[in-house]
Amino acid sequence: MTDDAELRARIEARVAARRAESAGVPDTPAGRRPQPGPARAADVEVSPSDGSVDGAATDRAATDTATGPDDTTSADGAGRGARPRPRPEPPTSVAADVPDTELAPRDPGPDLSRFLAATEPQPGDDERAPRRRFRRAAGGGPNRDGNGDTANDTANDTANDTANDTANAGGADSGAEGEDASARGRRGSPWRRLGGVVGRHGRRIVRYAIVIGVLVLVVASLRAFVVSPYYIPSPSMEPTLHGCDGCNDDRILVDKVSYRFEDPKQGDIVVFNRPAAADVPENVLVKRVVAVGGDTVRLRDGRVYLNGSRRPLAESYVDAKCGSRPTRATDGRSSWRVPVDDVFVMGDNRCDSTDSRSFGPIEKDSIIGRAWLIIWPLSRFGSI
Repeated sequence: MTDDAELRARIEARVAARRAESAGVPDTPAGRRPQPGPARAADVEVSPSDGSVDGAATDRAATDTATGPDDTTSADGAGRGARPRPRPEPPTSVAADVPDTELAPRDPGPDLSRFLAATEPQPGDDERAPRRRFRRAAGGGPNRDGNGDTANDTANDTANDTANDTANAGGADSGAEGEDASARGRRGSPWRRLGGVVGRHGRRIVRYAIVIGVLVLVVASLRAFVVSPYYIPSPSMEPTLHGCDGCNDDRILVDKVSYRFEDPKQGDIVVFNRPAAADVPENVLVKRVVAVGGDTVRLRDGRVYLNGSRRPLAESYVDAKCGSRPTRATDGRSSWRVPVDDVFVMGDNRCDSTDSRSFGPIEKDSIIGRAWLIIWPLSRFGSI
């Protein structure tokens, strides 16, 4: 491919030649018009001799200069055997024959204007359009082939550029000249093309991996500090929460934020870590808060009494299958004083629940959160 600088040099030389032809001056190797030289002795007018020897010498010297060494003259200026020669005319400067208008700066003309306009960017051009127009202008006509088919040349240039880009995909230098055939073969090898495909898909895979990683991080953060799912493995909270061997256990969401700003209240369903005194296989238990710190709990006739009240605690959530007097002492003890930082919990299924009646009040620090939503099965979806 011809370099752009070389093309521009050729164009300027062609324009200079056309200027010289239009001026009627041959294009000299030096690229300049002939300039008038210094005046010669033969061009100087010699005044008539006064007949003296000095005057004759002056005439003879002038005549020798004009006629050459082979012609001789006498001392008195009368030539012996010499033919008179016409005195040469003074040389005329070439510049004198050129009109003043030719010496003024000339318009670059349509040819140079076409070449200069070829490099100007046009609306809608791609990065190679100016170069293609410049090459067509450098071809000396409307197109390189001289057949007027500019559209065909444009299509060929576009096809060649596209082919070069395709061949150079994968990071090879498309403008490098002089690379050997083996380098070109490696660039177009199947392994290189496979590497390009893997590279493109690899970037997409990396983006997907980043998105998935961010989602996993968000979910893990939410589960650790905001909300977590749990399932009910036992029937101790029937009928509020289902759980039994061989049945469709309820899945619940536990709010871990609320108790950072407030204390548990009577009637809340809480999820807590198993106390050391609890004789159950599960590590996490779910029960209902019956009394809070500072309350006094007393069991009498299968009912719950708080703080010495003569009216039993209204517990509509207790499983009806346990009877009208469901709350019985399990270890012989019937009253408790709840410490300030503890809560007293029991299951809604009072006839089948291991709770504070057997292991005592639990510390508030052992509470994971408040159960607030059933998410599975969908038929039981709703707040607790």
